[in-house]
Parts: sequence; structure tokens; C-alpha cells
Amino acid sequence: MRSIFPRSMQNDRSPASSATRALLTEIIDYAGMFPPASLSLEEALANYDSYRMTAEAWLLARFVCPVVRLDDLVRTRSAAGQSAPLRVAAVLTATNTPAEFDRVLHDGLEAIDRIGISTDVVVQSLELRLPSSLARSRSEEMSEFVNKYVAAVGVSRLIGELYLETPTAAPMDEAVPALVAGLTSTPTDAAGTRSGLKFRCGGPSPEDVPSVRSLAAALHATIRGGIPFKATAGLHHPLRNYDHATQAWMHGFINLFVGAVLVADQNLRRSDLEAILSSTEPAEFSFGERTVGWRRLCIENASVVRARADRATTFGSCSFTEPRDDLRNMGLI
Repeated sequence: MRSIFPRSMQNDRSPASSATRALLTEIIDYAGMFPPASLSLEEALANYDSYRMTAEAWLLARFVCPVVRLDDLVRTRSAAGQSAPLRVAAVLTATNTPAEFDRVLHDGLEAIDRIGISTDVVVQSLELRLPSSLARSRSEEMSEFVNKYVAAVGVSRLIGELYLETPTAAPMDEAVPALVAGLTSTPTDAAGTRSGLKFRCGGPSPEDVPSVRSLAAALHATIRGGIPFKATAGLHHPLRNYDHATQAWMHGFINLFVGAVLVADQNLRRSDLEAILSSTEPAEFSFGERTVGWRRLCIENASVVRARADRATTFGSCSFTEPRDDLRNMGLI
């Protein structure tokens, strides 16, 4: 995958295997401004800049920022004398109706155009949740809505990637096929932006955590449909784990991405993906010099890199240290 950091800012002291690097390079979009961390812009930005100078900087991808704070982000970096390029994943405010969505998207694209290419802040991707009212829409209506707005965002040549999230209250596995249909039917010449889906994998209550079956169905349909994805929420730990605060089993980012790259490379059945997402045993996963594996399944590093670039992009986390420390404790980095 293409590195988003200047070579002078990359540090290769980490003893990770070649397979670990193939799977996890630039995998974490740092979202310190978002719950539960909920840091100020200044605090989150300071953390991100400090992480870029560590031995594990290769794990780090973009800085996640609300679109409504982009102007503040530019001013903050300017006041601090920061000039190193900052790649941003911008997130639009959630909406309830198509009319609200129209307004928020219009204002968001204006904010991105205002920053343009004249600053060191580069909006690499745009993330937006579809209006909650669409949760009650027919699949055809949702597909048409997606088709329309993917084309609209594609007009802005400043945005390289667009990630759509299912509406609030819409079951993930039921909404995703309509979204995949909408994305695959968008003319490529109408959307210069690469378009994909965003999966919310957790939250503050058990109801926010999709079941293994639901997540597997959504992920399988997305990858089989040739659509890239990013994930967010609840993925602080590498493997599936029980969170006592939430009182729910939480998904692991290694489960998610190992499963995703295997589906992309080997066309696994959905039941196989469910088994990978359900695994809680570190010994079932292997990271060598040439392959990534789960039980008897394995994938060559070069194929892992291709699958990450084409399908399984990143996951957003309000913590960089928790995933990093867990990976250290597992002996993977």
C-alpha cells in the first residue's frame, strides 16, 4: 500500500514479522476527538503527531476529524507551526432526513473545497451515515439514494475515498445489499472518488454491537460485491473479547481483517468468515515471514497487501495506545 507519511517520519524499529506488517500497515485511523475518548481538537492532534514519531508509526493511517472542525484544524496546525502533511478522514454530521442530508453534504463539500490543496491538510476520505429515515425505505429507494450522492461527491476531485454507513436502526445485514447495489451501479466516470462502506462494530451498549452473523453477512456481501470497506467503533482489541463495561462480546480487528483478506483472496463461504470472527484464541492465528493464517487457511503476504489496498482499508479508533499495547503483549510488534 502507498504510504501516507513522508519517509523521514517513518520508523522501522518495531520487530514485527513481514506478515504482521502486510496485514496491519497503516490500519488505524486515529479518532481521538470521538467517544469514548472525546478529546479536544488540540489534544487529539498532539497525540497523533506524537504517535507519528514512535516505532509503531507504521500502524497509523489518517487523523479523523468532523467536517465542521476542518477550518479549526487548519488554524490549529498553523498556530502550532506544523507543516508536515496531515492526511484526514473527514466525518459528516449524522442526519435524520434527506433534506438535512442535502444541506450537511453541501456544506461539507464547501468546507473541503475551501481548504483545497493550498494547505498541508489533505482530506483523503469522507465518511457519512445515510439519513435515519432511510432505514424504513425499500432497497430500491436506498440504492437510488446512494447512486445519486456518490455521483455528487465524485464531482469533488479533492476527495479520494467515500465511505457510506448504514442508517441508524437499519439492520446491517439487511441494508448492506442495497448499498452495494447502489455503489456498483454508479457510473465510474461520474464518480472519480473510490466509494465503499463503513461498518460500525460497537458502541456504548450491547445493542450497538452487531452479531457475528450480521457482521459476517455484511462483510461477505461487500467484499464479494467488489466494494472496499472501513470499520469503526469497538475495535480497540486485536481479538474478540468480552467487555464488562458494555456487557457484550466485542469484535477484534485481527479477526475482522484476517477474515476480510481471506474472503477477498479465497472466496470463503460466509460460515467460514463467521468462524474467524468468533475466534478468541491467539494460537489460531499465525503471522510468519510469508503468510498470514487462521487454522489451516493461509494467504501470501503479497495477496494480503492487495486485499488491504483494494477491499479492507482501515479501522477508526479513538485510542492508538490500546491496540498498540495489545499487539505488543501478543508479541506481534
